[in-house]
Amino acid sequence: MKILMIMDEMWNDETHPNNIMTNWFSRMENVEIAAICCSPGYPATACCDNFFQITDSMMIKSMFSSAKAGRKINSLNIPESKNFYGKKRRWFSNELFRIFRSIIWRFGHYDLVELKKFLSDFSPDIIFSTRRGCIKIARLEMTIRNICNIPMVVYTGDDEYSFQYKSINPLALFHLWWTRRWLKKAYKRYDMLYCSSYDQMAKFEDKFGLKTKFLVKVGDFNLSNLHLKSNHPIEIVYAGKLYCNRYKTLKLLGEAIQDFNKNIGFSAYKLDVYTSDYLNKKYIRIFSKFESCFLNKAVSPNTLKDIYNNADILLHVEGLDRKNSRITSYSFSTKLIDCLSNGSATMIISKPYHSAYQYCKTNNIAFCASNKDEIKRILLSLYNNDASIFETAKKAMLFGIKNNSRSIIQKNILEDFTHIIKGN
Repeated sequence: MKILMIMDEMWNDETHPNNIMTNWFSRMENVEIAAICCSPGYPATACCDNFFQITDSMMIKSMFSSAKAGRKINSLNIPESKNFYGKKRRWFSNELFRIFRSIIWRFGHYDLVELKKFLSDFSPDIIFSTRRGCIKIARLEMTIRNICNIPMVVYTGDDEYSFQYKSINPLALFHLWWTRRWLKKAYKRYDMLYCSSYDQMAKFEDKFGLKTKFLVKVGDFNLSNLHLKSNHPIEIVYAGKLYCNRYKTLKLLGEAIQDFNKNIGFSAYKLDVYTSDYLNKKYIRIFSKFESCFLNKAVSPNTLKDIYNNADILLHVEGLDRKNSRITSYSFSTKLIDCLSNGSATMIISKPYHSAYQYCKTNNIAFCASNKDEIKRILLSLYNNDASIFETAKKAMLFGIKNNSRSIIQKNILEDFTHIIKGN
């Protein structure tokens, strides 16, 4: 089977977000892959050799000169010194520049001669696009679909249609209206849409009549990874960003731990937070108030793995305020599968409608809380019966072996693609 990938970022086996493609497709048998990437830099993946690259700068030049946007890259011919991942330009951060990006990708000119040659040489059986829906990707998807006339499957891990978006910013509202117009056209061309939120799946099916399926990351689930004993104090670890008011949720947990430890007269719990965010005075002031909560700079992946392996509970949090909880409600963090497969227990603190909360609560594979009172009840329950930490970790491991192992997810993806190609 020949699969053509469309992705916003350059493919890199180590860096989010496109390492999720490596997670799904590495070591997949009887599959050949080519990729069209829409960011600068060079690929760094063992999954694919042939790439077609289109970038912001190429699209800008194509609007003001005779140059066309797009070039073929073969990763086998890239000098080792240039085998790097191109990061997104930071200046595309506010609404005005997001609109500017949509304009250049809507009105820029692809090098259709080279693009058609690339597609003809590869001759794909199916298109798989992983992205957050936007004008940039929607136009490219429809262009490629028109050239190839083959089935297309897409994946989204965000609220790309902005079902729950509210704003009084006229630029944001205009951009949302324009983006939705393009997405509505694109949705008509999709044969299937993968999501990581059951609520989002239902809305896509109801509003657009799309065929949807649930898909999350592959995990390395193995019963030998289970942590057999708990630490004293019980160690809770969070590794991730503090944005979208996640720091406030961590503060809530810190307060609950502080109160609990004070009431029993000793330290029953400790919380370690590791983040790549800049540790400004506000963050330092907040966490310095708690005797058993520690704010740390980010560590290397290998060091973080050791920290995870020594933890009792790994933490996944989202902001609990209405605005931020709605923004992230359909986002299923890839780190959650890493937490569930680690061998520690997992705790989720978010609103109940968040996709990760629903997934873990429904399948009873994590401790779930949505407010301070529920956090306190969990802390008391685990203190009275720390064996439930192991029991919950084991439930998650057995569930993951059955549903999220590499063999299961790759088998499901290949079966879906095969049925779609055959027109079933």
